[in-house]
Amino acid sequence: MKKLLITGASGMLGGEILRRTNASMNVVGACHRSPREGLLQLDFERPDHVKAAIQESGFTHIIHCAAIRDPDYCLKHPEETDMVNVRASRVIAEAAQAVKAVLCYISTDYVFDGNNPPYSESDAPCPINVYGKSKLAGEQASATVDNHLIVRIPALYRTDLGDSANVLTKFAGLFADGQTLHLDAETVRYYTRTEDVADAVLFLLEQKHRGVIHVSADEQTTKSAFARMAAVHLGYGPDRVVDAPSPSTGDARPHNSRIDTALYRSLSGPHMQSPSEALPAAST
Repeated sequence: MKKLLITGASGMLGGEILRRTNASMNVVGACHRSPREGLLQLDFERPDHVKAAIQESGFTHIIHCAAIRDPDYCLKHPEETDMVNVRASRVIAEAAQAVKAVLCYISTDYVFDGNNPPYSESDAPCPINVYGKSKLAGEQASATVDNHLIVRIPALYRTDLGDSANVLTKFAGLFADGQTLHLDAETVRYYTRTEDVADAVLFLLEQKHRGVIHVSADEQTTKSAFARMAAVHLGYGPDRVVDAPSPSTGDARPHNSRIDTALYRSLSGPHMQSPSEALPAAST
């Protein structure tokens, strides 16, 4: 029987993967900053503890989802970002290699600068912000593992509003408070359902795919356009969202970091719903 460790299992993607694992796997969910009942706590400030927890537990597969993902937070907290996104990834990669485990590392489209999309798996990464640079370093560490899979993904959301970290949940709360949102209408995004990505990751592991692969929905949107879809889906008017320019503060974002998903689609993996599919207008 396979024994699977999922880091970041208290987060949106890690938690979704944990919920979707099947009975053929002995699964352990782990967390770092957000302890939850039933999850193994891995203290990334104690590398020896993390390494021992992995090497002594007989894991055959590791899905490394844990990361700090907010680019502005990463800019303001470079040391913590380095500890979680870079150093912890190196420790996990070293432990995975030592026990000959398969390591699946969850990365991001932000490893690209956004100037020449779409980006294929063979295109050279060129991150422009602290977050993207830290995730590229995590990729490089993961690639030292003989059996590695690096899955690059774009911005995620869930259709289930039960997760406070879900951007859709945040929008729902702001709309309920009567707010009108002024959001970026310039930066191109490819919002993708967390549920679909979780299915894709498990599919790729089951298929024993290795190397780098891009997984994303293919509908081009912006933060404001996505929020407008969310407003209509939740039963509010589209006028609750107003187009605004890209923010002039915070760390840089790629203008259009679209990742080419031709390789993933050639494998006939689970379908990535577009926001238009996943967020139909509320029935009247």
